[in-house]
Amino acid sequence: MAGLVLLSAFLLMLTVAWSLYDEFYGLRPWRSYQGEFSKVYSAYLEKQYKQRKTDEQKFYSTPQYQKLTAEMKAATEAARAQDQEIGLQVDLLDRQRAAMTEAFQNSRGLVGSLTYQLEQIDEKDKSAKESKLKDLNEAKAQTYDVAWPVEGEKIELRKFNNEQLNNLFTSIMTSKAKLVAQRGQVDQPAKAAQDKLNEYVKENLPGLASKDLYTLGESMKNLDIRLRQVNVNPTGASLNNLGGAGLVDRCQSCHLGTDPLLVPVTMTLTKEDLGLAKSTDAPFTSHPDPDMMKYHPLEKFGCSPCHGGNGRALDTVVKAHGRYEHWLWPLYYPENVEAGCQQCHASDMVTEHAPVLNHAKALYREKGCIGCHRFQGFDNQDEQLVSARQMITQLENQKQADALTIAQLNKKGDSASDNDAANAYYAQATNLTVTMSGRDAQIEQLETRSHNLLQEIKKVGPDLKEVRMKIHKEWIPYWIKHTHEFRPTTKMPQFRLQDDEIQAIAAYVWQSAITGPELPKQTPGNAAHGKELFEERGCEACHSRVVGTINRHGFYLDESDGMIFRRDSGA
Repeated sequence: MAGLVLLSAFLLMLTVAWSLYDEFYGLRPWRSYQGEFSKVYSAYLEKQYKQRKTDEQKFYSTPQYQKLTAEMKAATEAARAQDQEIGLQVDLLDRQRAAMTEAFQNSRGLVGSLTYQLEQIDEKDKSAKESKLKDLNEAKAQTYDVAWPVEGEKIELRKFNNEQLNNLFTSIMTSKAKLVAQRGQVDQPAKAAQDKLNEYVKENLPGLASKDLYTLGESMKNLDIRLRQVNVNPTGASLNNLGGAGLVDRCQSCHLGTDPLLVPVTMTLTKEDLGLAKSTDAPFTSHPDPDMMKYHPLEKFGCSPCHGGNGRALDTVVKAHGRYEHWLWPLYYPENVEAGCQQCHASDMVTEHAPVLNHAKALYREKGCIGCHRFQGFDNQDEQLVSARQMITQLENQKQADALTIAQLNKKGDSASDNDAANAYYAQATNLTVTMSGRDAQIEQLETRSHNLLQEIKKVGPDLKEVRMKIHKEWIPYWIKHTHEFRPTTKMPQFRLQDDEIQAIAAYVWQSAITGPELPKQTPGNAAHGKELFEERGCEACHSRVVGTINRHGFYLDESDGMIFRRDSGA
């Protein structure tokens, strides 16, 4: 029995020890990351501090820097005496205003109160009005003792009534405004010299100053090892199915390089800088695009709404990156990192800081994918057009209903028993007429929008309704069967169709087209004159040079416009 108790106690102690280890180390790998980051980053900052100190000493000894510094000091010294004189005058005005403030407020409050009471008295009550007016005049004449500051740090006892206090306050504020403007003019040369010096330093000595690096390095030596998290609450719809109120990102607990409080946005930090180039487990680099972070601050957007992953998880890298079966939105791989931009910028033609996404959108347009595949928010003019037409139809129906109602109201007005009832009916009819006018304006706007949308709708292929007026019917089946053979650069895919299917499609296209005059046979034109006109009339602004070929089937291809002719057409 004793042996069983001893074994149980041993197992219990072993379980407690394992639990404590797992709690503080196994489930908290971020603690070791932060410890390592503090060590390597402190060493890096110390090295940068020494290098920066040397660079600054060399830079400060350059002739141009010393020249600009001398100019700035000379400008400052030249303005010092006048600036000090203005400062003394402003200080005296501030002390005078402070001295009169209590008396000014009491006088103005009393006069204002009596003026309001006087205005509330009925004009017929002359006795009360005269009595209140007397009180008001006495309040305006009442004087107040003020310990008035004067030049030479002296104080004089003065008396001011209401009008004098008002005028004095206005005079003080006007004088101070003039002095402040004068000081700005006096300090302008010194300010310009200081700005010139600062710009020169910024251009030739960018980055953090040595004192900033030293302060940052000292703080890193005593880094607070703690869980770091961002409470994300971006406006609008939720991002990546995660954003919105309630999302918590703890990515910075491991990725400390992305924390602007630890690594300033003006600094770029890489694993090579920290001496960890060969490490596969050192998440310490700063964000590679600091400019983009100006528009997507971490405290507002966090990390996972754009990059994916499980921002809450911290126990393992796999779970934190969301690459396990129970998480639906894993971290994007590096080659797909811009996919997160598409969540909010799907309708943008060009997305800044996303070259791969922009190239993909360009391919989507250029390769004609939109002809068959729809993407929400991308070139959705047809959906907008349908919506506009539906609204026009709805407004037209409402207009018809209103017209019927107006006729009924007018009829009721004509047969009303009295004028009041008739006028009520007529008024309702008039209001509906005004409403109909508003609907007419809405319809006009929607029709204009529909017209614009029709022009914006992008068609990958040419309109086939006029093929009978442009080409010979023999061309259609040949083009369908030999699409890429005839023109390798075309956007149209090469369909794998049987001959009978090709003939059926060609017949449908030809029979569905509108009819028109037969293509006339033309005599050959003057090619030299045509070339001259092509160059003089600005055709090259839209069209490339005409380069034509005649294939073995007798078809002539204009590769600039895609126009097809039979050889016997004379074109």
